[in-house]
Amino acid sequence: MSLQAAVLSAVSGGILTVFCRLALARFGRRVVNFRGECVPSGYGVYAAAWGCAVPLGVLLSGGGEVARGNAAAALVTAACLGALGFLDDALGSHGSGGFRGHLRALLRQGRVTTGLLKALGGGLAGLWAAWLLRDGTEAPYTAALDALLIALSANFINLLDLRPGRAGWTFLFLWAVLCAAGLAGPSGTSGVREYVFLTLPAAAALAALLPGDSRGLRIMGDGGANPLGGLLGLGVCLLCPLQARLICLAFLIAVHAYAERRSLSVLIESAPLLRAVDRRLGVR
Repeated sequence: MSLQAAVLSAVSGGILTVFCRLALARFGRRVVNFRGECVPSGYGVYAAAWGCAVPLGVLLSGGGEVARGNAAAALVTAACLGALGFLDDALGSHGSGGFRGHLRALLRQGRVTTGLLKALGGGLAGLWAAWLLRDGTEAPYTAALDALLIALSANFINLLDLRPGRAGWTFLFLWAVLCAAGLAGPSGTSGVREYVFLTLPAAAALAALLPGDSRGLRIMGDGGANPLGGLLGLGVCLLCPLQARLICLAFLIAVHAYAERRSLSVLIESAPLLRAVDRRLGVR
């Protein structure tokens, strides 16, 4: 990353942080967590803001065509999913019960929920980001595959944001694993370096805010979980070969199919290993 891009990224991140602070002061909500306590929600937008900062700095400073395409995809992912998630945090009722519940509210009551807007908008944002990643060497259908990966990854982290620390620590673990595994992928060291440059500020912002989440003092919210998950999916698209992307997509589809009918929290509590790991992530 050039010095100009670094300076522009820092300035962009500072401005976006102030904007998020104002948005939380005006539209932030307190919600009841799983222990019945009323805590502030939505602090994850700070991580989304820093997820936008470096891509914005790279785009403003110029650079190669590939770098601009990847930065634009990261910016679309963090900005669109962050804005849609915060809209759901600020205005959503969170009582529709998954994607089927949002569709049921539309078909039976004629009511468009913020969750439905988030799901549809997230899918379009994923498609937009996937199209920006195209370099002309892969078949056109891979854009649809990558769009699904980004959108489902976004909601995967969101599904975990039901207990303190669970979503945030899972993101940081998977982000580190993805960066390490990417070294053996088709893009190699250069691809991992670029992905780390684009996403490290978001991961660092989350790490700074995560202790409060782990102690149950606040909730990340969709405005943070969705863009962070989307950036994970973007990393899979950038760093992994087609076969690995297909495996990740199959896993995400299976998780979402299960979550539409049953509770992931109940599944985690029923598996001794998952329960032991989960209880180390935050208060229970």
